Amino acid sequence: MTLTNRHIEEVCLLHQMDMTKTCRYLVCDDLEDGKWYCQKMRSETKARIDGEISTLDKASLVKLGIPAGDNCEGFPLMKHMMQGFDLD
Repeated sequence: MTLTNRHIEEVCLLHQMDMTKTCRYLVCDDLEDGKWYCQKMRSETKARIDGEISTLDKASLVKLGIPAGDNCEGFPLMKHMMQGFDLD
């Protein structure tokens, strides 16, 4: 699902200066710039993302500009439905 802008800013913390708080499961749509999804519920994606950062400490993540936060609620992937904490 496309996450609402408010959800991206207030829950996923996309534009925070501290990359250790920005959600690492947040993924931008390949075809539509500006559409964001949380991939935390997709076990294969979560495992891949967690595996990629498991060997790095937080200082290394920050240097590389890699988000390290585990703060984004997962939603099923539905590209044509807007979702977020601010919607029913």
